[in-house]
Amino acid sequence: MNPPAPSRRASLKRKAVAEEPHTDAQSLDVGAAASKRTRREACERVWGWLNSASPAHSRDDSAGAALEGPVNTTSYVQVLGLGTDTGDTTPSVLLFFDQERYLFNAGEGFQRYANEHGVKLNRLSGVLMTRVSTDASGGLPGVCLTLSDLPPGRNGELTPLRLYGPWGLDVLVSALRTFLNTHFLRFAVSEFGGGNADGCGAAAGGAALPPVVQNELVTIMPVLLEAASSSQEDNSVSVAEPAAKRACTGAAKADPNPDPSAVASAAPPRTTQDGGNGDAGGGAAGAAANGGSGSRRQASYADFVWLEEGVPPPLAPQRAAACYVCQLAAIPGRFLPERAKALGVPYGREFGRLKGGEAVQGTRGRMVHPHEVMEPSLAGPVVVVVDCPTAAYLPSLVASPALARCMSMGSRGAPDDGGAPGADGCGEEARRREADEGAACTAACVVHLAPAEVVALPEYRAWMARFSAATTHIVAAAGGGGGQAVMLASAVLQARLNVLGPGFFPLHQLAGAGLPVAELPPGAAPGRNLLKYGLRPAARAGLDARQVPACLNVAATQSELRADLPAVLEVLFLGTGASIPSKYRNVTGIYLHRFAAGGLLLDCGEGTYGQLIRRYGTAVGAVLAGLRLIWISHIHADHHAGLARVLAARCRVMGPEAPPLLVVGPRPLRRVLAAQAALEPLAFTFVDCSHTEAGSTFGRDESLAAAVADAAAAAGLASLVSVRVVHCAHAFGVVVTGKAGWKLAFSGDTRPCDALAEAAADATLLIHEATFEDPTPEADWREVALTKRHSMTGEAIEVGQRARAYRTILTHFSQRYPKIPAIGASFTASTCIAFDLLSVNLADLPMLPALVPPVQLLFQAKYKGEAAEEREPILKTKPQKPARTASM
Repeated sequence: MNPPAPSRRASLKRKAVAEEPHTDAQSLDVGAAASKRTRREACERVWGWLNSASPAHSRDDSAGAALEGPVNTTSYVQVLGLGTDTGDTTPSVLLFFDQERYLFNAGEGFQRYANEHGVKLNRLSGVLMTRVSTDASGGLPGVCLTLSDLPPGRNGELTPLRLYGPWGLDVLVSALRTFLNTHFLRFAVSEFGGGNADGCGAAAGGAALPPVVQNELVTIMPVLLEAASSSQEDNSVSVAEPAAKRACTGAAKADPNPDPSAVASAAPPRTTQDGGNGDAGGGAAGAAANGGSGSRRQASYADFVWLEEGVPPPLAPQRAAACYVCQLAAIPGRFLPERAKALGVPYGREFGRLKGGEAVQGTRGRMVHPHEVMEPSLAGPVVVVVDCPTAAYLPSLVASPALARCMSMGSRGAPDDGGAPGADGCGEEARRREADEGAACTAACVVHLAPAEVVALPEYRAWMARFSAATTHIVAAAGGGGGQAVMLASAVLQARLNVLGPGFFPLHQLAGAGLPVAELPPGAAPGRNLLKYGLRPAARAGLDARQVPACLNVAATQSELRADLPAVLEVLFLGTGASIPSKYRNVTGIYLHRFAAGGLLLDCGEGTYGQLIRRYGTAVGAVLAGLRLIWISHIHADHHAGLARVLAARCRVMGPEAPPLLVVGPRPLRRVLAAQAALEPLAFTFVDCSHTEAGSTFGRDESLAAAVADAAAAAGLASLVSVRVVHCAHAFGVVVTGKAGWKLAFSGDTRPCDALAEAAADATLLIHEATFEDPTPEADWREVALTKRHSMTGEAIEVGQRARAYRTILTHFSQRYPKIPAIGASFTASTCIAFDLLSVNLADLPMLPALVPPVQLLFQAKYKGEAAEEREPILKTKPQKPARTASM
């Protein structure tokens, strides 16, 4: 019998597995294992190796085998959601397998980005957070909304969403449940880093924690970094060992007032899940998370009684950032039956024992070991995702033993002497195993999520240089060419609209984010959207830029973008889409610019902060500092999911002394903001919308009444009145009146409402939602509009006519209209439609309706040949078709 051809390796493997008794912990030999090992033992050995204090790797004959499971045909790591044009969010990283998908971070706007680039989230196996702050988790509500729309499985099971991250993730998810529909979504949350009370866990020194994901494809282990205390921070970054590690070893003075939230723990992850069924921890990690006396949280969600009071909790900001080491399973070497026969092994059961990693007795009286009859195994590559958000985390990063183990074989030191080889070759086998495991733990690719100012530090560059020359570095913060546009389709559309009307459609502005490519460390590649690093098959290993979109190239800026306009009021539409973002429309947000008097936000959907940067560029800091109040219409996510991001960015701009910003919103929003304020400073004062209705009082709380009056006066407003509308519970519209006499009304989401029409009487500008088009012979959306409590185009225009509004601008369009909503006969000479970043000054109102016809011509000319699927409805709800008379 001739040795099998290499092309038959996969079929032989399947046949060999089928011939052997199946066990849950079945393992595949890597070429040198002396005994059969289980998957959990293998992971514990890798974890112990990463955490070993000695550079020499200790030998253990009971562990160390590669993980067992199907050999995936395609695997890669990909950079997603990277926008160096605004720098408003942390990029995401996708670890792709044929059977599994793992997403690292979900920055704000990720749902919209995935929609534009066709990133499918329905097969997402888990989301792993490096931090729980808004810049890394701001897009999590959008991901949840996308997955909650998926239908139940064949047996009615819920769509699972596994979330992994540092302590605080459970608090964030609990807040999301306030406004997310989780009937078809089951959360499984695994936290780590909030354990041992003494604060001297291994994780404080940057060591690996137990695996959070462990299966036949990959093992993912978090490495927790600790931020240095403020007393240790200065202009020059020290690379000494972290404070927590010095405290444990006696090298640092004891803190008389230790902050337990600032010290991580090596305790197993704590897992919580909905429904109490399913494996939330992904294998052994899930089992470890639910047991063991060493696992303890500092506080549970039930302890946060302050959530009902709506006040920011007295918790210190989170000081932990997680990195992740991803070890792919090894592909076993091919069994060589002819070599086994030559060594005296009879065909049959003994072949199976050799394949399973056992040594057998040959007919010639000598022991035959697996490595003598197996080809060398193909070690699984290692991918490292590194998040070092500020220079304060550098000491912990540089001193991390777990990350140091991924740098090169040389950093491990020489392996222990396996002893003189005897007749059975045990010494050679031990040395062979040491070399295989060392190669497997050398990182093939490192994705750096650190911002440009951290990557530019000499200490960070020196740490990068310690990796093997064979390691590929992808620096997400690297820009070049003025920065990439994360929402490319929207940027292209805005550039085209700018040609039509520069004053109405200003070009996207750049925030100056990104590290110039010329300043990258040697051998590092700049991060670009959709850039891949192939892991398997080996023939396609390495960088792959075939899917990377070309950077937007805008012609020279127009000579005159806009004429001098009266500095009274400018209305900027930050999002004009309904429910979910699309390629061309973000979800709801409106900024009322009062020039010297600052401004205010009406609704704040996910991505609002990025839209502000696209409009104002580097001046966005002044816009945030000038905010006087934020008003939220109702609790649906597309109207407030970006609020925490805006509040957090404002705090960073204004510093620790930032005064509280007035937030007027529906009562359930208080709970959401209070939970998010547990994770980072937000600085806000909350007022229920019902307290700002006409004739309403604040009861005994005179401070809230004073806060509303002060905010209105600072913005130059004569009044701000909330109006109850017909949508969901606690849904409102708003009427804003300026001291100069102008009047603006915003409907929020609603059916045609008499109360709103009355309150908006004689308004200078009415902004009204028009989610659905008027009935046509092809489709009738009236029943859908009634069910979902939204307005159709003609109904919104009729409200404007009843209110005698000077101009009516329609917004909140169903995403079934990708670029422009249907314009029917109901349009009047006082009506216009809104686009993202449409900027309307009061002086522009007379000419505003004249914009509608040329906009129609622009889209007909520019997009006549686009793909048909972009013109198809994307709503699940179908319109009713008009009844037809049957003819015989």
